[in-house]
Amino acid sequence: MSQESTSEKVYRCINNLYVWFGELCATWDACDDNNPEESALKDRMTRFFPKSLNGSLNDIAHDVYIWGNMVQKRQSRHQRKVPLVIETLRDTTIKRLCSISTIPEGLLPHSVYVEDTDVTNGTFFYKEYKLLSIIPQNMTCILLDPETKQEEEAELADINVDWLVTVWERCQVLSAKMSL
Repeated sequence: MSQESTSEKVYRCINNLYVWFGELCATWDACDDNNPEESALKDRMTRFFPKSLNGSLNDIAHDVYIWGNMVQKRQSRHQRKVPLVIETLRDTTIKRLCSISTIPEGLLPHSVYVEDTDVTNGTFFYKEYKLLSIIPQNMTCILLDPETKQEEEAELADINVDWLVTVWERCQVLSAKMSL
């Protein structure tokens, strides 16, 4: 059994930190304001949020993801652990999108990209779709193909992670404007 190297431990810890921040964000967002115990916990978390941490937990989780990505890019190509970080980001973002109780006006339709394969030569490419709706019960969505004008149900995980994050960030901006 091989012992974990220091660099492997650093990469694992960075990934765990990101995962824990993401899980904390999702759990914090899921606190039920109608449940007195959960509402009180959410109030305490907000009131005692560390002053040395600038930004929201979502911002910090995103910064940890970017930081981890930059550190891991210094590894050789065959040693990178980026896919796990990307998978974690994708899963966390999908959970957040599925937890939205009211879709803010102006969020949808939204452009997104889905990886596809060219059947003639087997190469991968990104195809643009319009995200029309999110179906949280089964983590799917309705996509519109702008070329064929056909709508299809697809898994949110099929959407490129950068675009999932873009939709989530746009949702946050529009939600903040709605609450003003």
